[in-house]
Amino acid sequence: MKMNNLILMTVLGLSSGANAAISLVNGDFEDGTVTTGWDAFGGTGNAETTDPILGSQSVVSTNSTFAQDFSDANDVFNFQLDFAVRLTSVNSTQRIRLRGDNNSGDLITMRLSSGGIDTFSGAWGQRVAESITAGTDYFVRITGTDLDSGDRAYTVGISTDGVTYNTGAETTAFHSAGVGTGFETIVLDSSSGGAVWDGVSVTAVPEPSGAALIGLAGLGFILRRRR
Repeated sequence: MKMNNLILMTVLGLSSGANAAISLVNGDFEDGTVTTGWDAFGGTGNAETTDPILGSQSVVSTNSTFAQDFSDANDVFNFQLDFAVRLTSVNSTQRIRLRGDNNSGDLITMRLSSGGIDTFSGAWGQRVAESITAGTDYFVRITGTDLDSGDRAYTVGISTDGVTYNTGAETTAFHSAGVGTGFETIVLDSSSGGAVWDGVSVTAVPEPSGAALIGLAGLGFILRRRR
């Protein structure tokens, strides 16, 4: 019984490290003007919407692009990206781009289509099936792991309530950036039609420490000896 408790405590210790929030500036578009902290260019997107998805302000993207390099100091190799979006029209031109430092290196390029969320890797492929309609609020979650290794992968999920997500299978369909490119820049793009963006957040997901993993391996050895 004591050994079981020790194992439980060790496992909890491996998973108890809190996710570290990334200092994304004005991710909810509530600070100052809606574009504070974001590089905005093209189109007519520098306006607050009177019908936000979350809080009191969102940003309207009409033939325009918003980008933010949120991590100048550290590459983010394990992460969770969340955002909310509402499409003015569904025409597969609204894109979300996850890039490396200073808007370089395309890691993941996504588009919202009538049948779900697609990503580009030489060709477009569907990552999660969902009926997407104009005027509906959606919450999207991308979770990436091990971007610094050959085991890098990610999942894409979508929700209409921000609680229950329809998540596709884990995939390795990256755009063009090679192994070792960390996620540092997010781009919200609408080259045609329009979209409302809100509630953008990035969380760094910590990896278990090497010492803890060694400790867990040692416990496994002890258990085998006891049996």
